[in-house]
Amino acid sequence: MVPVFAHALCGAALLLVFVWPVMFRYELGPRTILWLIPIGGIWGSLPELYALGSRAVGSTPTVHDSRWMELFGLYYTVDQMLARIHVWIVIGLAFVALLVAVAGVWIATYLAQIDGVAKHPIERLCVVCPAALCCAVLATAALMIVLRIQQGFFTVGSLIGVPTQFAGWAVVGAIGIGAGPLLAGGIELTIPSSCWRTWRPAAAVGATSGTAVWAGIVVVAVPVVTRQTVPSLYAGSLTGWVLYGVVFGGYYWLMRSPFTAVANVGHPG
Repeated sequence: MVPVFAHALCGAALLLVFVWPVMFRYELGPRTILWLIPIGGIWGSLPELYALGSRAVGSTPTVHDSRWMELFGLYYTVDQMLARIHVWIVIGLAFVALLVAVAGVWIATYLAQIDGVAKHPIERLCVVCPAALCCAVLATAALMIVLRIQQGFFTVGSLIGVPTQFAGWAVVGAIGIGAGPLLAGGIELTIPSSCWRTWRPAAAVGATSGTAVWAGIVVVAVPVVTRQTVPSLYAGSLTGWVLYGVVFGGYYWLMRSPFTAVANVGHPG
C-alpha cells in the first residue's frame, strides 16, 4: 500500500498545481479546494489501485508497462522512481510537492483578491512576467507528459550527443521555459484589449506560436545543427508543442485577464 500513498500524494499535488491558476479568474471556495486533494489522490493512484485489485482476483496487471499511465498523475514516472529510489524518499518528495502546491493555492487566493487594472508599463511588467513564468512551467509539464508517453526524451538526448532520459528532459525543459516569454509577448502584441473576455484568442495565439516553435526547432534547427532528421518526432512533437501553446494561452488568460480593463468587469473578485 506504500506505493499507493506515493502516487496519491503526487496526484493531489499535480492537480492542485494545474488548478491554482484558475483561482485568479474564478473564485473557488475552501470546500472545493479541499475536495481537490482526495480527487487528485484517487486520480494519481487509480492505476495502482487497479493493479492491486487485479492481483486480488488472481490476474496479472499490465498497467505498470503502459506509458499512457503517465496521464494519471505522472504515474509512469513515479513508478520508475519507486523502482530506483527508496520508497520513503519518494513519499517525502511527493509530500513536499503537495505542501508547495497548497502554498501556491494560498498565494493565488490572496492575489485573486487584488482588484485593479495594470495600466502603466511597470504594472503590466509585474503581471506579465510572473504569469509568463508560471504558464511556461505548466505548459512545459504538459509537453513533457506527451513526450514521456512517446518515450521521446531519449531521442532528444541522442540529438545532442547525450543519449539519456535526463539529457532529453533537461533540453525540453530549458526550451519550454525559454519559449514562455516569446508566447507571452506574442499574446500581448496580437490580442487587442477588447478580446480579453474569453480564453479562445489567447489559446489560438498560443497554439500558433507553439507550432512556430516546433517548426523552428524540429523542422529547421535540428537538421541544420545535427545534420540529421528525425521524421518519427514530427507528429508526436507537433502534438506536444500545439498542446504546449494551448495550455500556455489558456493559463495565461486566466492569470492575465483579471488585470485588464475589459475583462475586469466580469472578474468575480
